[in-house]
Amino acid sequence: MNKKILMTLSILPLLLLLPGCGNNPCEVSTQDSSDASSLLVSESSIFSEEAPKDNYETKTLNIYRTNKGVDKTIDVRFYEKTPHVPYISVSSFYKEFFKADLRLEKNGTVYRYLRDDNAYLKFDVQEKEFGLYNPDCFSDHPDFVEDNSQFFLLNKQNVDTPRSEKVISLNNYNIEIYGDEEAYVPLALLGSFSGGLSSLNIAYNTKDIFVLDSRGHLTGETRNYAYFGDTYLEPLSDRSVPRDQDLAEYSYHQLCINFDHFRGYTSQLLFGDNNLITLGLNGILERYYPALKTLLLSTDRNDYYYGLNILFEGLFDGGHTAFTMGNEDFIYEADFSEEVNANFYDLNNLYVDTLVQKLTNRSAYSNTKIAAFPDLYVPSGANAKKDYYIYDKASETAYIGFDSFTVNYDAWDKYYTQGKKESDIPTQGDSYAFVRASLYKALDDKAKNVILDLSTNGGGSSNALVGVFALFNGGKGSYNTNDVLSKCRNRTLYNCDINLDGVFDEQDVAETERFKAFKVAVLTSPCSFSCGNLLPSVLREIGCKIVGQKSGGGSCAIANVTTADGITYQQSSTHCLSNDKGENIDLGVPLDYEIEVSKTQHPNYPNVMVPSAPKFYDFVTIASYLNSLS
Repeated sequence: MNKKILMTLSILPLLLLLPGCGNNPCEVSTQDSSDASSLLVSESSIFSEEAPKDNYETKTLNIYRTNKGVDKTIDVRFYEKTPHVPYISVSSFYKEFFKADLRLEKNGTVYRYLRDDNAYLKFDVQEKEFGLYNPDCFSDHPDFVEDNSQFFLLNKQNVDTPRSEKVISLNNYNIEIYGDEEAYVPLALLGSFSGGLSSLNIAYNTKDIFVLDSRGHLTGETRNYAYFGDTYLEPLSDRSVPRDQDLAEYSYHQLCINFDHFRGYTSQLLFGDNNLITLGLNGILERYYPALKTLLLSTDRNDYYYGLNILFEGLFDGGHTAFTMGNEDFIYEADFSEEVNANFYDLNNLYVDTLVQKLTNRSAYSNTKIAAFPDLYVPSGANAKKDYYIYDKASETAYIGFDSFTVNYDAWDKYYTQGKKESDIPTQGDSYAFVRASLYKALDDKAKNVILDLSTNGGGSSNALVGVFALFNGGKGSYNTNDVLSKCRNRTLYNCDINLDGVFDEQDVAETERFKAFKVAVLTSPCSFSCGNLLPSVLREIGCKIVGQKSGGGSCAIANVTTADGITYQQSSTHCLSNDKGENIDLGVPLDYEIEVSKTQHPNYPNVMVPSAPKFYDFVTIASYLNSLS
């Protein structure tokens, strides 16, 4: 059952967001020496053995940027205490992978690496502390394709509240750092936050170093572990070869750091009341799931991969945090021993009900939409069209529906740079262009009401969201984030090219006045996740009505990360979307009008309720509510 549930998770929603920062409503301490984290110190570990700290061997590792072969090489150190954990100088890491020349200020055992904008990383070798100030600046990269495109948004202003330095005690994780002329730190530690939001991921697969570009920013081509094929997977796939003990332990500690410090809101975790913020990942595992911790520390690859699957079930938060090495050959077809299955059988069933509930919600609302709008679907009735516009003359209501937020950057670049031909406007596969065109159709149809159907929308690009919001907000777009790492709040403001003339001016504002003729409602359900949760929130703040069932939440940007031994995953980052007041929207947006939904017990899962929503896509029901408003 566990494998079956895991294999279906890929259909659940995901979010791609721009970075930002903001205040932290969760009250995370900037000093991380809590009892929860320090539980790691007490466990038996090779890191507690005494050995000379400066004994190391320098090795040259290959760097792969493409699947054409070795791009370059780089020198790393392997220290005697951790002979299989690569350490790298901070300067060489950023120079090689981010084209950044950092300024080093060394004061005794403290190494501070600064950028020209005063952002810095700090390593105290004696106290074993790791400090970050404005860490977003260390994930900037000069080659992003997306940033060089011209499209419909103009970034007007970023408004930040003051930031705080984040300090992490590496003592709590049994992690050594070293220093001579430079600070030498584990490659995985720098990779845990550098390039996370931009999805430029520096991965070590226990043999070589790979530059994973999960969103295709650098070349326009997605480059994940599968892009490199057997070159990446070979050292990870032979299950008869045990994991090196020191790397196994370090990888566990690095997982704990990533989820303790480089993760945002935790309110939707399947771990439930076992709060990641107060206990830390190790604290949760030691107190509640010690068998799972045993698997994660195992040197047996079958056990370890099995444990990672179970861990990411527990860390599942609706779609942002997920185990991404999900091809069947690598993970799901593993032959686990009878002993493992006997000892850890209960782990298989820890989270099944919650996972099944989410999948049941998804299919229930999708099937109801198929029944309501059969002409919008392929003949088999299995797959929804991405976007739809329907006008119901009787109720004078226009329905505008889309299931994800997308931007066609190439098409917009062509439109703006090659003569602004109307035929080049990407009305399919681009949410802003589609909603804009649909609003003009609604004007032509003389609609009184507009329903934005986000009931099966799982999220996507925040750029698309800002554009759609600007259509209803006088050509001005914005979004707010809280950064739980830097403890600051960010408000990003945009002008939007509503009339698509390539100029951001008052004519765009005037154009949106036409859309104020509509009464607007947003249809949400538990499947409305991430950007599908944020758009209802910001539209509600300007007077639009939220109808249906409460949205599914999800408010963190995604960071793509790799374990210290090369297993890729994604997690909710420290950048968390908020409403205009800076409040957490992770648990969904309040309703103005609830559409009744009946529930029945699932035939195979007694704790799972199956929703039935026959009136959810009823024009008359929603239009009657809107028409009743003054």
